[in-house]
Amino acid sequence: MNLFFSPTSPYARIVRLALMEKDLTAQVNERQVNPWDGDPDLGAHNPIMRVPTLVTDDDLALTESLLIVQYLERQFPEPALIPGNAAPRILSLAGIGMGLIDSTVQLVLARRFFGAGDPPGPFENRRLDGIRRAIVRLEGAPPEPAGDILDLSGIVLGVALAYVSFRAPEVEWTTDHPGLANWLADVNLRPSMRITAPA
Repeated sequence: MNLFFSPTSPYARIVRLALMEKDLTAQVNERQVNPWDGDPDLGAHNPIMRVPTLVTDDDLALTESLLIVQYLERQFPEPALIPGNAAPRILSLAGIGMGLIDSTVQLVLARRFFGAGDPPGPFENRRLDGIRRAIVRLEGAPPEPAGDILDLSGIVLGVALAYVSFRAPEVEWTTDHPGLANWLADVNLRPSMRITAPA
């Protein structure tokens, strides 16, 4: 398998973490690309030019991080990132994490192409308010501590919270939500999180 990724993409980081937690890295060749540069090899497999893109050994291109994780779960069921008995809670938390990532990415893109508002405009404020509300929700119902494997909710939330701190530092969520901050600090100690952390 071949994985096209960007080290700063939170979506690609989810897939890289899933591969590491499932001990599949030996079966994957990673290809770092900048999707904004119009890489022709990436475009040949994914016309939308997005990362992550996983190309299977049958030359089938899989896109979108959670769909790739679903493929990995079906093809390589053990260890499971979404164990059946905990699936509803895991998927619920992962959904909040994806919302955090999406809101932060939208904020980054708006600022990249249109500049940051001073003060922030309605679009920026809506994204920031959503980020803060999601963090409050997570503090009230935090993810489980990581065990031998980081399940899908842990992967997505770990990536999401780290990405908020990386790209939206004005949110300053760690002081007001120490339980969640401590959870992320523990998760960040995992080798998979350290290896995939953006510079």
